[in-house]
Amino acid sequence: MEKVEIGLETDAEFKAECDELFAKLGVSTEEAISVFLHQAVMEQGFPFRIELKGEPLVCLEPTNPETGKVIHIFGKPNSGKTVLRNALAERHPDFNSYSINDFRKWYGDGTYDGEIDAQFNFYAIELGSKGFYERSGRGRFCQYMMNSLYDQNVYIIVLDVPDDICISRIDPHKYDDIPHSAHWAKPEEYIELVSRFLCSKQFKGMCRGYKVLRLDGMIPLDQQVAQVERFTGIQDPAGQRYGIQLPTFRN
Repeated sequence: MEKVEIGLETDAEFKAECDELFAKLGVSTEEAISVFLHQAVMEQGFPFRIELKGEPLVCLEPTNPETGKVIHIFGKPNSGKTVLRNALAERHPDFNSYSINDFRKWYGDGTYDGEIDAQFNFYAIELGSKGFYERSGRGRFCQYMMNSLYDQNVYIIVLDVPDDICISRIDPHKYDDIPHSAHWAKPEEYIELVSRFLCSKQFKGMCRGYKVLRLDGMIPLDQQVAQVERFTGIQDPAGQRYGIQLPTFRN
């Protein structure tokens, strides 16, 4: 993907104020500008209300399409998120089924800009239709997405598996074909980082107002599917029962 530079001049004092503000938010000023541009393109307009003396010039109302249930599957790497999502998608083919890693393959190139492209395209799909969406749950893009879903029918599944089990499942080549701007020299450190985040006040705050199920990832897969279906109220497909035989995710 060819990259081009966008020139922008401002006074040094204002730049310093921007740097200070965005540093508190965990990004650089340049990254914040890139986020704004991607959001504007996605929404085809300014991603906020523009007003002059109290009279709106541009009013962007939040979209509320016919989405049905939006089901997010969060969890540590190697906790079995993909296995659970695939099992649910097989039983409910009318639902979308995506992982953030799918979008990294389609839009990412290993750079920060490529990661933004992947995240925002995933973000747009999540906002637009019902489905099963898989990611770790951490990161500012995930927080942006959760803040944007306030008026939709959202369910959050947190797949709980002990850190040592997830670490024992590490495959050093699992992500060889998935471009990502963040390269973790020690996957076990990332597992522990996600583990701490999923138990943090920040994650609980991000999920406030949504329906959350902490699902034991060590029980058989058919039981996991049954609990998700009961929790979300998804109709049991015709001719199928909760006792179906599904492959168990082995340690």
